[in-house]
Amino acid sequence: MKPTIFCLAVLLSFLILSAAPLGADPGEHSALVVIDVQKAFSDPEGFSPVCRDQADHMLPVINALVQKFSDRKREIIYIKQEYIRDTEFDARLNVLGNSRFTKRMQSAFSNPDFETYLHDHNISRLYIVGLAAEYCVAATVADALGKGLDVSVVEDGVAAKYCGALPSELETLRGKGADIVRSDRI
Repeated sequence: MKPTIFCLAVLLSFLILSAAPLGADPGEHSALVVIDVQKAFSDPEGFSPVCRDQADHMLPVINALVQKFSDRKREIIYIKQEYIRDTEFDARLNVLGNSRFTKRMQSAFSNPDFETYLHDHNISRLYIVGLAAEYCVAATVADALGKGLDVSVVEDGVAAKYCGALPSELETLRGKGADIVRSDRI
């Protein structure tokens, strides 16, 4: 084998072996943050519905992640807006545990108790899912990155207000420093 080919083979083997395996444990300092999966946004007749196809696809993904984080005894945090009608969670959402925070602005960090909770539980990585990618998800991601947290946005676990906006919004979030991951990689 030529030295160049051998070096490439060794490098490729290293990259494959060092990559996170499918279904990797999110880590003990991680939390799943479920943002605004409320009837007001996920119901087509709600106050401000998001792209229905994305919301319908997103819910089973979020529920699977909720179960995975619960099984691994990782934190699951639910965030919801309280300044709108239909504040209850979408009935299809699997809500486990009592880590729930309300907010009056787009970012989850607008509630200081949320940041305190993260600090008190030594959470340094957030896996973000929910609604809407262009607004509350984006604002929460920006604030989390600004506070030095590691952020992964679960691309198949978020929905946008406007159906065509999701790909460009995910790229914008990646450009700001967030990791964009698929749920099957967590």
